[in-house]
Amino acid sequence: FYLQGLTMIYALRELGNMKAGQTLLLHSAAGGCGSFALGICKKLKINVIATVGNDSKVYCTAGGGMSKLIICYRYLHD
Repeated sequence: FYLQGLTMIYALRELGNMKAGQTLLLHSAAGGCGSFALGICKKLKINVIATVGNDSKVYCTAGGGMSKLIICYRYLHD
């Protein structure tokens, strides 16, 4: 887990140049990388608008410190 955490810190701080008070749109916040990103953003005081794929994934983001949560639904047509 250390490598994933370090990769996320590098992506947010060095590549994304994110700073406290800025806002990040985080897709798939309930996944592995999304969970790391939520925790790191909370620590760095970055505002997060998070997306999850369905209602069942909302519990994964509980306590994650995001500002807003968007539940995305994907409809497939025949």
